[in-house]
Amino acid sequence: MKERDLDPIEVDRLLQSNWGIKAEQTNFVTMGDSTLNWIIKVADKNDCVLRNAGSFRHYVRFQCDVLSYLAESEFPYQAPKPLRTRHGEFVVDIKSGSYFVYPFISGNTPSEIDRIKSVDVGKMLASYHQHIEGFEWEGRLQLRSKNLLESDVFIDFIQRCKDMVGGKETKSKVDLVYLGRFEGLKSFYEKVMASVDVDYYGLLPKIPCHGDFERRNIIIQSDKVVGFVDLGGITIDPRICDLQSCIQLNCVENGRLNMDTVNGVIEGYTSIARPREREMELILPLMYAEMLRTLSWVLNERAKPDTRVELVEATNRLDTLSWIMENHSDIQKSLGVLTN
Repeated sequence: MKERDLDPIEVDRLLQSNWGIKAEQTNFVTMGDSTLNWIIKVADKNDCVLRNAGSFRHYVRFQCDVLSYLAESEFPYQAPKPLRTRHGEFVVDIKSGSYFVYPFISGNTPSEIDRIKSVDVGKMLASYHQHIEGFEWEGRLQLRSKNLLESDVFIDFIQRCKDMVGGKETKSKVDLVYLGRFEGLKSFYEKVMASVDVDYYGLLPKIPCHGDFERRNIIIQSDKVVGFVDLGGITIDPRICDLQSCIQLNCVENGRLNMDTVNGVIEGYTSIARPREREMELILPLMYAEMLRTLSWVLNERAKPDTRVELVEATNRLDTLSWIMENHSDIQKSLGVLTN
């Protein structure tokens, strides 16, 4: 379970001294793997959210700049709009992390993404991409990319994770399966990469991708998709990375892709944006790479004593990676039919 890093008195002091907000009630949010959030009830005003977005301060500011830009560009969906402090800044840095505040977005997260919602999710992602294309991110330092198709960087990363997992004194069943299959998983990545036009991918325009456009970050009201939260996974990558990630995060069921909801996401997305066929062909290579990278990261994180990452995150990805390896050609053909 996550542990709060500030008690209610410290939260109240932080809010009053920086945003002039007097908390009537402070509720710590226990959901989520990494960030720390509090829902703040304010007398005679709308509720707000206090978010500890981590210790990479330049990166938190970048997220707030993106969110502020969306609000100013009349993005047609709801997204966190960071509030400025008394000093005109979005972010306050203290020892425990970098904090910002935004008005609470009412609604719920969907229990599942069905065919109808998958279309709406695809539309929202395409709309986000259209609006964010005008955001000037060039020149900012230390912005991260997923590096999914940079073979040397990718293999070095998963190898270091594997060594970390291998060095654990007590290994879980999933650790042992991962270690036993590691060479096969890595070899299949190399095989997939041999068929990818990396030069073409490298020339694709890059944007601030949301990076984590999944069910728990999607807001619905009256069963309608109305917005999203959590730009903590934002990266600078081609938009096809975001579309792939959205499909992977929302359309995998029982270790395999639900092609009906995959079709829904693509239908919704392409009704607004028009990616080229060559871009769409990158979906499956990117999906395999991201799932392998995330699997390695999850098990690496779970090797740390203070981890909050759940083991199920690794189990699900192991099953899906195995299914992709066994059915790669058929899946690629199915995606080709959907994207034509």
